Amino acid sequence: MQAIDSPTSPGLANNPFRTFSNFIYPKNMFEAVRWALWFWERSHKYRTSINKVVSYFLSSLSITQEEPGDDGVDTDLVENFENLLTDTYELMPLALNFGIELAALGNVFVSAETLFSRMLVCPNNCGWAMALDKLTPGREYKWEDFQFKGICPKCKRHVVYDIKDTPTTNEDGCKLRFIFRNIYDMKLSYNQLTGDYEYLYKIPQHIRSAIAKGEPVYLKNTPKVFFEACRRQSYISFPKDRFFSMRTKTLSALDTLYKGWGAPLFLAAFDNLVNFQNLNKFNEAITRDYINPVRIISPQPQNLTAGVDVNRSAPLAGHMFRSFLQDSLARAKDNPTTWIISPVPVQYQLLGGEAKQLAPVDLMEWHETQILSDMGIPQEFRQSSFQVVAPSMGLRMFERQWIHFARGINKFVRWAADQIANAHKIEQMTCALDMTSFIEDDMNKQVLLQWMSAGLISKSKVLKRFGVDFNEDLKERIREAEQENELQQAKQVQMQNAEMVSSVLPPSGSIGLGQAQGNIQAMQAAAQGQPAGPEGPAAPAMPAGAAPMGGGPGLPFNEGASQSASIEDLYAQSQQIANDLYQAPHPVRVRELDNLKKTNPVLHAAVKQALTDMEQQIASDAVAQSKQAQ
Repeated sequence: MQAIDSPTSPGLANNPFRTFSNFIYPKNMFEAVRWALWFWERSHKYRTSINKVVSYFLSSLSITQEEPGDDGVDTDLVENFENLLTDTYELMPLALNFGIELAALGNVFVSAETLFSRMLVCPNNCGWAMALDKLTPGREYKWEDFQFKGICPKCKRHVVYDIKDTPTTNEDGCKLRFIFRNIYDMKLSYNQLTGDYEYLYKIPQHIRSAIAKGEPVYLKNTPKVFFEACRRQSYISFPKDRFFSMRTKTLSALDTLYKGWGAPLFLAAFDNLVNFQNLNKFNEAITRDYINPVRIISPQPQNLTAGVDVNRSAPLAGHMFRSFLQDSLARAKDNPTTWIISPVPVQYQLLGGEAKQLAPVDLMEWHETQILSDMGIPQEFRQSSFQVVAPSMGLRMFERQWIHFARGINKFVRWAADQIANAHKIEQMTCALDMTSFIEDDMNKQVLLQWMSAGLISKSKVLKRFGVDFNEDLKERIREAEQENELQQAKQVQMQNAEMVSSVLPPSGSIGLGQAQGNIQAMQAAAQGQPAGPEGPAAPAMPAGAAPMGGGPGLPFNEGASQSASIEDLYAQSQQIANDLYQAPHPVRVRELDNLKKTNPVLHAAVKQALTDMEQQIASDAVAQSKQAQ
């Protein structure tokens, strides 16, 4: 990266490119990474701006089923897969971390590692095997030369245990873990002729030392390939299908300097960052030296006329005057209402306190604006509160400029979702970022709503822009429709019960009123499981002059039913009896139909048919109402 310095002759003293920022510009990629890490840790506004830029494109996930079955898309399967990605694996925070690493460092490396449980197995085929976390290190096994050694409890022989790793699931339901690899530990080989990459990973020395000492946290969860790499002090090559990397793009001519690495985002604003830091350093000095003024108390000038210092005349010498003032000021701090009596006149002076006039606030604000502009970040991202009344041209250009960056994050999301689907054996499911733009005016939204109403576009896509989940909303609307149907049916049953009672009871004072009331009480007792005989509820008293009716308890239509009635009378009578019996308790209905069959089989058959028709009609009405509600 040294060749990026001034293109003119470096020997000229007045060379404008021989600036301080060019002198400290990173000489290689690892120096650039150190600068990037420093800015990330120490510049909160830079860090906050990067976070906002990446978060801007992370709205939601879009889950689709590639080949729906004959019954259409399996909504339950789609919902379960979405919950697996968002809740179990937390894919959105993972994508945010990926985007931050890419923007801040210019390079990102992620590997997908299978979770496993480790067992030690005796190599002598004696059948002994035991989970590693159930063994005591130092007593039941020893870790030497990156191998598990010990005496087999079964065959009693000194052995080097075999390692058996079995895929498992952790307490959160994950079968994979995604590890971001440190850029300092990666070795990159780049073929400029073909554009191919080869990535190698070397275990850091402090981790190798911890593994060599046998720290349990490394022995339990570290794949065997890392043990072998530590033993040989060699690099690790990750499987291509389990490793994902990405870098920021640059000019092809600069690949000779960068050697295939991506450039961190801050390099485009390096000069302004250095200038801003110089202003920040100057501002720190002003804060330390010019905020608090220096207060001075001294004798008045007229006391020093003609070279004679009256304060030095007996009995008050200069040092005595200074001590007197210091003691008096100390007493004033302890007791602010105290009075200080000076033996000589004094004057008060205030020096310093010009920090407000000296602090380069305007310059620092200007350089912050320039830094964000150099990195292609809108000024709105610098604010703590994001208030935009209307989409600015800067935000629109920002989306166009950063769309390739967003697609890079989307590519990672697809890869991670495929890894999760394969681990959980979920087929034909794909996931991508929902590339929803925040810059959408009301006219665009109205057009989308019109297209949705006309059936030209999917409801799910449009409603998601308004923060509405179509599947959840559909389930809620179906549930509300079912509740309305239940309430309507309950109201209908209540009205039919009232009609049945009014139809069973004859007019007041008529013959058979007492018998009808007894029948109603018998129906209620039968519904509650009480006997209807002599020990049951007593029938009410009959009206005066009413003739008692023979027979046991029964409905009025069981008494004196005519078998020679006309077809019209038979139909009307069957409909009336069916209405009365439909809402009656089941035991009462069975008993009355049995009595009716014994006394009038023809009427019994008509009533049975009428009851069947009523049940079918009510079921059909319920289905129609449910469809209308949806």
